Amino acid sequence: MCLYRCLNTRLEGRAVFLLALVITGAIVFIMTKSYSVNQDPLSLHIKQVLQPLVPLEELTNITFVGRGQDDPALVAYIRKHELFPPSDLPYNLTQPDRKDFSQYRQSTYAEENFLHGMRGGFFLEAGALDGEDKSNSLYFEKYKGWTGLLVEPTPSLFRHLSTLHRKAYSINAAFSLSNVSATATFVEARGLGRIREGTKHGFTIRTFPFYSMLLALGVTQIDFFTLDIEGHEQIVSTRDITSLRALCTNADGVCIRQQT
Repeated sequence: MCLYRCLNTRLEGRAVFLLALVITGAIVFIMTKSYSVNQDPLSLHIKQVLQPLVPLEELTNITFVGRGQDDPALVAYIRKHELFPPSDLPYNLTQPDRKDFSQYRQSTYAEENFLHGMRGGFFLEAGALDGEDKSNSLYFEKYKGWTGLLVEPTPSLFRHLSTLHRKAYSINAAFSLSNVSATATFVEARGLGRIREGTKHGFTIRTFPFYSMLLALGVTQIDFFTLDIEGHEQIVSTRDITSLRALCTNADGVCIRQQT
């Protein structure tokens, strides 16, 4: 009798265990199926995030044309292939003892009226010529420890600029006439060169949006912006600059005004 009861108890316990195992398996199967169906979009998203990032398109001196001003590939191209870094060599100036290199003492005027001895600022000079003669930025770089960006499209002038060992970035190109990178015909005349469409004279230059150059440098604040690009000053929009202390433009003579 005792043997029968013990055996019966064991069988009942095993049956309960097997039933519990079957029920647990069924629950796990249903939950897994439901999770798989419901979480599929999330799983797909996670897989996409975990996948290696798509490499940035590598532009060339041909394929850079037609890119929007905030195109990451264009910004990377300018940074890698177009910008020349500041020199760490001693200056090689033709007039090393001169202080104000500008044509009409624009540097002195900006210093006295807007910049007030500021040190370590950032300038952008478009129409930088040879980097010394008529330079509005060289005073601040040489005597106030500034750096900046020098933009000059004329190859012969840019070659001379490159020998001066300026402590600023430089680029042998021009500002685009639109928000898209392009090529253009540039007619050279010392100090008066300009982009001209529909002419057989001149030579082809690369043009980049003003904003793209700033992105390539990671710059949003310009302390002194000097423009001498022969009638195209209106293409530059200062709304892309977080802070602009002073603007000098030679579009209609000498004009310097403070910006906020």
